[in-house]
Amino acid sequence: TMKPSEFDWFSAITLLGFGGILYDISIIPTSGINFSWWLILIISVSLLAIFIVRQVKLPQPFLDLAVLKYRGYVPAMFLTGLSYSGLIIATVLMPLFYQKVFHFSPLWSGLLMVPAAIFLSQLNPRSGAMLNRIGLKKLVYIGMAMMLVGYAILGTLGSDSWIACLIAAMLLEGGNAFIMMPAITAANNALPKNLVSHGTAIITTMRQVIGAGSVVVASILITAINANSSFVHALLMTSRWFIVVPLIGLLLTVRIKSN
Repeated sequence: TMKPSEFDWFSAITLLGFGGILYDISIIPTSGINFSWWLILIISVSLLAIFIVRQVKLPQPFLDLAVLKYRGYVPAMFLTGLSYSGLIIATVLMPLFYQKVFHFSPLWSGLLMVPAAIFLSQLNPRSGAMLNRIGLKKLVYIGMAMMLVGYAILGTLGSDSWIACLIAAMLLEGGNAFIMMPAITAANNALPKNLVSHGTAIITTMRQVIGAGSVVVASILITAINANSSFVHALLMTSRWFIVVPLIGLLLTVRIKSN
């Protein structure tokens, strides 16, 4: 019988580098890039580099990075991140549209986020049934198309109608239901059973990184565009830029297996 592996404290400590990178990403919009930012980044990247080298050499790694060698896993992993970014960006942009463009109170802005959340909760269980009926790829294509249309509506009609914003939010969050679960399924299908737990852990990590990075990109775009134009225009242009996200997702979907 295989001897149970002991908890690798050194690997766990070096994995703090991931937390440092997430923290560095999150403070860019508020604190900017300065000496302390670079110091945290260098320390965090160094810790992660040590972690990666150690995992490659260990016979029973804390986190088996061999999952990245399997064809079909990596694109599915990134799809979960892109899907999550749509969910996060909706929660960031929509209150700004409601409060800055249509001058709703914070209370009403929060209440207007509820329909999208309800829509997502209704679609989540249905996506499982649709997965068996139409397959992985078609389901992900539907989700990415919903995200694309959602960003397009925000970028064109976002300053004209709060109802258009409401519909856009529902499409952005609803698209998540058709992407996240199928993408995770595709990632797990690409791996042998003994690596599924490692693959799931890496997917969760990458999802957080892409989500945090998306918020930073949105903040940078809004700030940069607002420097030379109105805040409303900055919101519209940022929404248009994020159309790139579902377009990348559509390209990645080609790489995942249908079954």
